[in-house]
Amino acid sequence: MVLVGRGGAGAQEAAGAVPVSLRGWDWGTVIDAVAEAASARNDPHLWRLVDALSTEAGGPPHPTLGYPRA
Repeated sequence: MVLVGRGGAGAQEAAGAVPVSLRGWDWGTVIDAVAEAASARNDPHLWRLVDALSTEAGGPPHPTLGYPRA
């Protein structure tokens, strides 16, 4: 569920996809967190998400960010 608005009583559930805008540093934090989870769970689906996010952010196509990648 994605809520649109400033939160609280005025928030409404979004009807569809909601664009997300983050600063570059924030995207790096998201990518790092997903890479950490992918490594800890040995999850190839999460690694594919890391690859896609990194590429879209202008980074390398298969980063490890220092985490073991199976």
